[in-house]
Amino acid sequence: MGEGPDNHWPVILVEKDNAPWNEMKKRLKEEAKRACGLLGYDGELTFLQYGGVFPVDSGHEAKIEREKLSNWAKHRLH
Repeated sequence: MGEGPDNHWPVILVEKDNAPWNEMKKRLKEEAKRACGLLGYDGELTFLQYGGVFPVDSGHEAKIEREKLSNWAKHRLH
């Protein structure tokens, strides 16, 4: 993992949940750091909580519409 095309960096979006976001984010960062260590990645990851359920393609209910999520994240980060 690392910077992608056009200097993009990893962002992990999490669907809204009843758990307190700060606690969830802390736990996710700890787990992600361990996993990234196994992959040799020591850069930063950004975590954002998405306010609803992820948008999915109506024809493929399990296919998440990543482009919509990407645009949402870009607006949140800039």
